[in-house]
Amino acid sequence: MMDGARNTCVCPPTTGRVTVTMRGNDNSLAAAADVTIEDLRLEIDGSGNRLVIEDGVRIDSLKIWFQGNGSTCVIGQHTYISSAHLVIAESGTRIEIGAKCMVASGVEIRTGDSHGIFDLTSRERINPGKDIRIGSRVWLANGVLVLKGAAIPDDSVVGARSVVTTHFSEPNAIYAGHPARLVRSNIAWGWHLDRFPEFLSDGA
Repeated sequence: MMDGARNTCVCPPTTGRVTVTMRGNDNSLAAAADVTIEDLRLEIDGSGNRLVIEDGVRIDSLKIWFQGNGSTCVIGQHTYISSAHLVIAESGTRIEIGAKCMVASGVEIRTGDSHGIFDLTSRERINPGKDIRIGSRVWLANGVLVLKGAAIPDDSVVGARSVVTTHFSEPNAIYAGHPARLVRSNIAWGWHLDRFPEFLSDGA
């Protein structure tokens, strides 16, 4: 459903079930020609929002909700998403997922709280939304929750059911816990149980 002006939706012809609702103006969905989508549900309440799905992405099940204006979500090349819920919950915020990531089932990523919290004395809001950046070759295990302001560096793993609330900077690391913390450094992960990651073996 497109309720507004100058909204655009570009998806490959081989796409599976894609449900798009745009209430506002100048919103866009742009998926590369070789993207594989089984089930995508996109809901936008606002204007000037943008979803970009880059080359080689595979999506089994993904729900994305934009709330507000002028926000962006980018899913990087050759990333795989099993089942996830992305909420871009505040105007002007951004979710960036790097290349060759693996997003397991039940992952949720949110740039904001969707409701305001205010200081009683000043009456000022104290829970503004913030951008989220997930680097390349990051594995988010089952049930991970990534909250506003979080950053996960390249080549990292986030343990199952962890809650990421902060900006981490050390790559090649495992983060886990509630809230997540650094639990191991100097690691590499791969798709195969018994094979060292090929991108490291060949010097990439």
